[in-house]
Amino acid sequence: MENFRNKIEALKNKLGEPVDEKIEATVVMFNAFGLRTTQFCEGHADYGEPAPWVEVYPEVPAEENWQKNEELRNKVLKEKQDLEIKAERLFQEFYRARYVPDEVQLKLEPIAYGFRVQSTGLKNHKEKPLTADQIHAYKEEMADFTNFLREKYLKGKQ
Repeated sequence: MENFRNKIEALKNKLGEPVDEKIEATVVMFNAFGLRTTQFCEGHADYGEPAPWVEVYPEVPAEENWQKNEELRNKVLKEKQDLEIKAERLFQEFYRARYVPDEVQLKLEPIAYGFRVQSTGLKNHKEKPLTADQIHAYKEEMADFTNFLREKYLKGKQ
């Protein structure tokens, strides 16, 4: 896990700033489970999204215009599907004995060749602003999922 943490600490966001402190553990745990993160945010009241999210993408070829190569495109799509299955299985285990309102539950939102993990209610927040209680619940849900991943990871290391 330390190897993942070192890689994460070296990452910068689009503005050239380090990974947000409150999402760092989440990013480390996603990567520890083979969910390759590419973008992420802890949530901000004054810009961007108000609650945490993490984007997961398969490794894409360095070749320019790889999307036009059917073999490469199919390889990336297969890896995306494998990542989605892995994430869904983790969600199923996490929610097996846990109840939270649908809007709070973490879900996959497909994007291009990857997906975003976020609370369902975050999807439409620009149409209807979120309350402080909703934002708190979404942040808590991501933190609880991160703790679940950490415990699962550590159990597997015993």
